[in-house]
Amino acid sequence: KDLGTKSDYFVNITTRIWNGTFVSSTFQSIKLTVRAEIETSQPELLVINNKALPVEIRITKPGEIGKVPIGVIVGSVLGGLVILAAAILLLWK
Repeated sequence: KDLGTKSDYFVNITTRIWNGTFVSSTFQSIKLTVRAEIETSQPELLVINNKALPVEIRITKPGEIGKVPIGVIVGSVLGGLVILAAAILLLWK
């Protein structure tokens, strides 16, 4: 209630997100963007420049494998073979 003079204070907020939202879908990581807002009962005592602030939260599932498109795999293999062929030609001479 009665805080001493200091420039920085930290607040820890704990929340629960419904588990069914994330269990039914497959993802490796997801980014949630939430909006945090601060208010005071005595605005004349506390000057707040940014009352609302967006906060990004990243949620990851350990062990979940992200899917790589087949085109990326084929393109990477072909590109690697082209680089290998170019290196062989340069070193041959």
